[in-house]
Formats: sequence, structure tokens, C-alpha cells
Amino acid sequence: MNTGFGIQERFLTIVQIVNRYSYLNANRIQYMPLISINRINSIKSAIALVFFCSILNLNAQDLDIYNQEGNATAYFDLQDEDQTIYFINGKAVAYLYLSDTIYQVYGFNGLHLGWYHNGVLRDKEGFMVGCVDGACYVIPRMGNFVRPFKQLKPFKSFRDLPSFQPHFIDLFIKLSLHEFLLNGIR
Repeated sequence: MNTGFGIQERFLTIVQIVNRYSYLNANRIQYMPLISINRINSIKSAIALVFFCSILNLNAQDLDIYNQEGNATAYFDLQDEDQTIYFINGKAVAYLYLSDTIYQVYGFNGLHLGWYHNGVLRDKEGFMVGCVDGACYVIPRMGNFVRPFKQLKPFKSFRDLPSFQPHFIDLFIKLSLHEFLLNGIR
């Protein structure tokens, strides 16, 4: 699990070194050319830019899951081998299990919640519960760019036998995506 602490520590260490260099040379500033001070400031700016771009890149491996209103309620961690589903607040609630040719959605409590097929999360009756961008007629709303760090995943319970796969229906069920995923940790 990549939490990004190493990046922050490296960023702080480099900034501390640059600041220490600036402080040690403050007494000799009359001998330093003006370009050196500008160079130090540009190095600080470049380090800050790299740091913030790397933070934004951490979310690039996540795939948002939208509810029927277009709000990103959860996301997939695509770097995780279990393809874990997290709430936006970082709590792990479910995971995907590949069975034959289709992904089944299981909660960490072992309950079979439904299926994931062609970018759409479906309940046991085949109705849509959530989808990724472009997989259904939901228009995603903007604004879910910064997420807190992911919490530790709970241990997986033994998986229940999956339900019989119904015919998939392209309508949203009244159960919200949040409630659907909460069934995986209750």
C-alpha cells in the first residue's frame, strides 16, 4: 500500500537542505552573485511542483465509482492486487473476485454483494448500483480530487457462494451505492 509518506519525507529533506544552504551562505551574500539567490528560489519552486504533481499522481491509479446522481462515492484502487473498493474517505469496504469471465463483488465480511461488469456495479438482482465514468448514462460531477490516505484493509472472511447471476438490467435500484457497499463491512 503506497501512502506517499516517503515522498513527503524526501520533499522536506530537500527543502531543509536548500534552506540550510541559504542560511549558511546568508553571511556571504555580498559575495554571492544575484543569480544564486534566484537559482535557490527556482529550485524550491521546482521541488514544490514535483511534490504536488506526485501527490496528484497518487490518485491517478484510482478509478472513481459514481452513484446515480453522479457523485463519486467510492473508488477502485487499480494498483491493488485485490482491486479493493474504497469509500472516498479511504475506508476499504469491498473487493473484486474474478470468477470465470466476470468479476464478483464481495464485502470483507464474506458476503456476495453483486457483480462488476463493463464498468457497472450491479446488485444481486442485476440492477445498477454504481458505475465508472463513461460506462452508463450518469454524468459525473467534478470536485473529488483530493482524498485522505487509505485506511488498512480489514481481513477477508470466507466468501459466501455467489448468487445465481440474473439478467443485467440497465436501471438504477433505489438502494444507494453507499448502502450497497456498507453491506460488505457490517
